[in-house]
Amino acid sequence: MATIRMRYMVLSCPNCHTRLLKVPAGTTIIGSPLLQCKSCGRTYRTDLREEWYKYGQKWQLIGIPLIAAGVMLLVGALMENLAIGILAAALGFIIGLYITLKDVVRMIKSKKRMRSAAYLKQLLAYRAITPEDYERFMREAA
Repeated sequence: MATIRMRYMVLSCPNCHTRLLKVPAGTTIIGSPLLQCKSCGRTYRTDLREEWYKYGQKWQLIGIPLIAAGVMLLVGALMENLAIGILAAALGFIIGLYITLKDVVRMIKSKKRMRSAAYLKQLLAYRAITPEDYERFMREAA
């Protein structure tokens, strides 16, 4: 019997070395790359999290609900009942929205953070963004 071993990444505070989080390797979380340690209270940067502007799969927010609705409409059409097809499509769209809801909330929070000049200065200080990105975001925030 073959054994599958998952590789994990342990996130710990670079200041006090408190173990904070254990996640599967290759995981990327949408959110602020600047975290505050609950033990020592210091702020540090992590590569595990990215702000929404770097996130490349924005098509999924509406793509997944539309694909789910299309599949359910096809199922209804195969059953040769238009009313069932339309109801199934609506249900598929709602299920697709539920799947992507967490990312939508993270995107809204990220956009709100990126409008704050103080937050942008922190990102620049921790080298989470380049000076060119800083200037661009400051123009967009104004």
